[in-house]
Amino acid sequence: MRPARATTGGMARRTKSSERRADGIAKHHSVFSRGAGFGYTLVLMMRALFLCVTGAALLSAEQNGITLAGSAQPHCWDTDAIVAAVTRSAAPDREKALALHAFGMAHFIHFDGPIEERGEYVTDPVKLVGVYGYGLCMNISSAMCALYNAAGLKCRVRTMPLHSVPEVWFEGKWNYIDTDMFGYVFLPDGETIASVDELAKDADLFVKQKNPPEPFYPFDEKKDMADVFRHVRARKDHHTYADAHMMNLRLRTGETAT
Repeated sequence: MRPARATTGGMARRTKSSERRADGIAKHHSVFSRGAGFGYTLVLMMRALFLCVTGAALLSAEQNGITLAGSAQPHCWDTDAIVAAVTRSAAPDREKALALHAFGMAHFIHFDGPIEERGEYVTDPVKLVGVYGYGLCMNISSAMCALYNAAGLKCRVRTMPLHSVPEVWFEGKWNYIDTDMFGYVFLPDGETIASVDELAKDADLFVKQKNPPEPFYPFDEKKDMADVFRHVRARKDHHTYADAHMMNLRLRTGETAT
């Protein structure tokens, strides 16, 4: 019986000891939550403040809005800069339009158009020129309209089966200029540029050109182009375009550009 009483007493002592430890832990947690917890929070706040100050100092040492310019190609900082450089020596609206057309042919490759957030195709001319460099007819037509508009020219996008093209207004009429397919078409006088509607009425103008402009649809059969224009939609399709991107370059601390 005595071993049993000893065991019972030991269990009682261990129980009291456990209770004291539990009580001590509870008091410790209570003190931490009232005192040490506040100190811990203060430390975190001071650390956050230090990081903010340090980050601001680093940012102040950075150089933002760096522009790179050269004589090899037009300055592509934004839409206005592109247009100013490309049309600098162009006076009549026709010359401006054809100068921008030449610029587009040199900077846009026909390839599956880039898609960004929300599954939307990129239409911003600065992004297409300075970031991607490629696009489909819809991308390129919308981007070209942005450039034409920035040059003070009215522009709209027309839709037909499997193709979209821009029309630019000058010389008192709409003029179809296809930067995606590298070409445009003359009316029978050999000088006036045809509109989409004029080509819809006489699509064979594609194959009747005696002195076509250069280039003249180098990657497409002229008969195939004529067949496309035989099925032009009657409605005028005005595509929207984005025009907000800027080539905002940044030099980090210690970096230089020459």
